[in-house]
Amino acid sequence: MSLTDVRHEIGQWRGCYNHVKLQSALGYLPPVAYIQRCAGRSGFSHCGWKITRGKVRSRRALSIKGRS
Repeated sequence: MSLTDVRHEIGQWRGCYNHVKLQSALGYLPPVAYIQRCAGRSGFSHCGWKITRGKVRSRRALSIKGRS
């Protein structure tokens, strides 16, 4: 298995984990659905998550990405 294959498999797993897999700690919602539901509540912008172009991202990830 090549590095490209491994990256593809990890991407598939991440997509399933974030969009499909239900998380009991999040009220049995997938993480993306939970964050989108929180987006409608006041104070969402202060919780460390942001929706950018339809994708949910952590503010930390966005700040790290902006540094490079």
